[in-house]
Parts: sequence; C-alpha cells; structure tokens
Amino acid sequence: MRAMYRIERARAAAATLEVIGFAMLLAITLTLPFAHPARAVTEDVYAVDYEFLPKTITIDVGDTVRWTSNVSTPHTVTSDTGAWTPISLNGVGSTGSHTFTAAGTYNYHCSFHQSLGMTGTVIVSGATVPEFSSGVVVVAGMMIMMLGLMFVRRARK
Repeated sequence: MRAMYRIERARAAAATLEVIGFAMLLAITLTLPFAHPARAVTEDVYAVDYEFLPKTITIDVGDTVRWTSNVSTPHTVTSDTGAWTPISLNGVGSTGSHTFTAAGTYNYHCSFHQSLGMTGTVIVSGATVPEFSSGVVVVAGMMIMMLGLMFVRRARK
C-alpha cells in the first residue's frame, strides 16, 4: 500500500513538472516575437559650422549615435558628465560614435566652440534588458520538462 502511494506521488510530481515546463515553453514561444527589443540602429548627427544637427536626438537603449563633421574646422563631441571618451572630429568626413547602454538624457558639447552654442542632447529611452533572459527561461523550461519525463519513466517501473 505504501509503495503504491509513493508511485502515485511520483507520478503526480512528474506530471506537475511536465505541465510547468510545457507552460514555460509555451509562454516564451508565444511572447518571444514581442519580447525582444528592436534591433539596435545607428542615428547620425552632423557637425555643421558651429552647431550639431539635429541638436536633440531621441534613441532607444542599445542604439548608437554617429557624429560626422561636414566642415574642415576641428570639433569635439564631449559629454558634459564624462559618459564617454571625447570624440575628435578633425575635418570633413571624420566620424566618431558611441553606443548608449542605459536610459537617460545625455548633454554634450564641442570643447572648442561651446561658448558659441555648439551643444547637443541625446535622449535615450527604454530599459536595459539583458539579451540572455529569454534563453534562460527556455532552458529552464526544457530542464523542468526533462525532469518530469525522468520521474514519469521511474514511476512506471
């Protein structure tokens, strides 16, 4: 009698694990297309005469801003808070870029021409989301399902 009770408990536990694992896999499969952040993009800002165009740009976390000089006058792209290493733009066509990994407002300036109003702002929206999170849930769901299958096989013996 006691052995039968153990077998029934093992079967119930195995079935529960299978259901939980299957539910996790189903949930992640259905939400995966919507859960991933959009692919990172590169947005352009131009140094034209003594201003950055556009002066303010809004991007998402993970996006990159590329600054390009359209003039021969040297400029810098310097964060007001030291959020990135200053970028030197030394002549027509020179570029520099920075990838933003956290939401926030980032003000910057040209260290040579800040007094002339050569400033800009990058507004980064969105939350920082680890890219591996969906994979962890899938692996956990598969492991739970495998444990459930192992328990079922043992319970049948």
